Amino acid sequence: MNAGNVAGRIGNEAMKSIFVWDLPTRIFHWALAICVAVALIVTPEASSGFVVHATTGYLALLLVIFRLPWGFLGSRHSRFADFLYPPDKVVDFARQHLRFKVPRHVGHNPLGGWMVVILLVFVAGAAITGLLGGSWRGLHGLFGNLLILLVLLHIFGVVVDTLLTRDNVVWAMITGRKKVDEAVAAKEPPLVGWWRALILALLVAGVGGYLYGQIDWTGLAAEHRGGGEGEE
Repeated sequence: MNAGNVAGRIGNEAMKSIFVWDLPTRIFHWALAICVAVALIVTPEASSGFVVHATTGYLALLLVIFRLPWGFLGSRHSRFADFLYPPDKVVDFARQHLRFKVPRHVGHNPLGGWMVVILLVFVAGAAITGLLGGSWRGLHGLFGNLLILLVLLHIFGVVVDTLLTRDNVVWAMITGRKKVDEAVAAKEPPLVGWWRALILALLVAGVGGYLYGQIDWTGLAAEHRGGGEGEE
């Protein structure tokens, strides 16, 4: 697992810009970031606020549902097998931060990889408990509060990684490209075809659209506006 995932050191003259993140992964990342940010900022108590909060939360859940199979079908560095490192590797990587000598990685680093999974779990948990309503509202709020903490930790980790490795990971997630050693670049497989993501997205959208019509949105809105007055 993760063989050849180290990108090399900055300063090496033989560097090459390659595509690391496929377009579906990049669209997913920024779409999820927008949905989570809006859902956390907009409170659901007011009628207009509920529509925005619930819609972005539901879209975030659909994005997570898309990302799970894409973690097996996507390009190399989008796959869970590429960035879910064993515990000893994660601990060793964390210790390297104390020495300010953090190796660059082509894909997610050991800490970042597990943060991806944790964020997916908490986004799904917040969305599902929000849809269940009723007695789940307390747990929904807890998921939301913990999600805020995780987002802040994620941003902090990105800043630290950028400062220590001088690798602009934000720009890489926008363009899909990173600079790596030519020897590493030569071993990188091409990105998978876009048609996989299109088929998967259509399936998720179809199922998501059907389930959307089965949800009692009116009842959920009444609960949030009245603090449970909509319950019978």
